[in-house]
Amino acid sequence: MFKITEGDFKNQTYGDESYLSNWPMLYILENGKQAYIGESNHVKNRMSQHHSSVDKRIFDKVHFIYSSRFNQSVTFDYVKEILSGEVKSKKSFANYNLILMTDFTKFNNLMYQKEKEVGLVRMAAGYAWDWLSKNDKTVYDIEIQEIKKQWNHCTEGWVHSENAIDEVGCIHSIQGYDLNYAFIILGDEIGYDPDEKNIIIRAENYFDQNGKKTAEYEELKEYIQHIYYVLMTRGIRGTYLYVSDPNLRDYISRYVDVE
Repeated sequence: MFKITEGDFKNQTYGDESYLSNWPMLYILENGKQAYIGESNHVKNRMSQHHSSVDKRIFDKVHFIYSSRFNQSVTFDYVKEILSGEVKSKKSFANYNLILMTDFTKFNNLMYQKEKEVGLVRMAAGYAWDWLSKNDKTVYDIEIQEIKKQWNHCTEGWVHSENAIDEVGCIHSIQGYDLNYAFIILGDEIGYDPDEKNIIIRAENYFDQNGKKTAEYEELKEYIQHIYYVLMTRGIRGTYLYVSDPNLRDYISRYVDVE
């Protein structure tokens, strides 16, 4: 969905300006005969630059074109920086929630609340728990703060299946799907070394049986980082995180809001 608004470039009045500092967007400067098309992650600053140049005498109107997909691309780049351990400074995003939660009960309850409000909300996790319920439907795979969950009962079509809201999806069941909100558990197979200041992985806590158990450390690390990148970029409106490893939790808390 695209949103298009119009502003008075000559007099520098753009209506509600709150989104101009946070949303990446396209803009069109025009005078009825000529047009200039540009893009920026900080359009308010870009407008000031244009207004300080010869463009002030040429153009009188500006049109801003925004799509949630534009905003997502910048958010997703930030997620990649966090997972690489190379993020330099905290960023915030208008109309997108990227939040770390430290209490799993509240995390779980909020997921159900969001599902009631907007629908298409799911919980997913890295493969830090064995899939015991695959062969025994009476057992639970994941237990955190006395809350018990099972992995996705199927992979194909799981997101839209009847019991998906009560289960935890893995990478194989959620890749390629968009959600309104994603609630992502980062398990004990991924952590953070505060001395070396880098992301680490623990192969002994990784339970995917798709051949990666025998991978070299760096190959497995890259694979697990990619899994979490995919999981953490499913939400169109936002992503909520619960992090098992305390050092990784502390690291991520520097760069996202905490509840």
